[in-house]
Amino acid sequence: MTETVTALQENFRQTMRRMAATVSIITTATEDTRLGMTATSVTCVSFEPLSMLVCVHKGSKFHDLMEKSDTFCINLLHQSQENISNHFSRPGSGEDQFTLGQWSMKNGLPFLEEAQANIFITVKKVTGFGSHSLFIGEVTDLQYNSDVAPLLYANGNYAGLKAAS
Repeated sequence: MTETVTALQENFRQTMRRMAATVSIITTATEDTRLGMTATSVTCVSFEPLSMLVCVHKGSKFHDLMEKSDTFCINLLHQSQENISNHFSRPGSGEDQFTLGQWSMKNGLPFLEEAQANIFITVKKVTGFGSHSLFIGEVTDLQYNSDVAPLLYANGNYAGLKAAS
């Protein structure tokens, strides 16, 4: 039975490598702490109300801070921002994470000024599933840049968006 689950898990991992996803930096903050993490597990939930969800590993420092905060920001990265994605993928602590890129504060949350877009969210529901929690929230504010060139991740590599011919 264990071999079957392990084979299924490996096949699932390989299958997911074929699913291209936009790379985001998710940020959250309390009065004295701010943290961020690189994520591809981000999706729109509904247009009525405007809502998004992010999936966060339960064993992370970021998860602990998300549980204490009732807000987060989704920063959609530009294809030129691989370095920021890599920087936030490494274990870090607080302010050290925000040394790369132009970060500002809005609605009590750090946001990356030169990101493709910034989506500010108020958490409405948290649901645990397996190793992760799904943080579902309503969009309270957003802003975006005119250049549409998102950073994508597929098969263990970064890519840019190329127009279909």
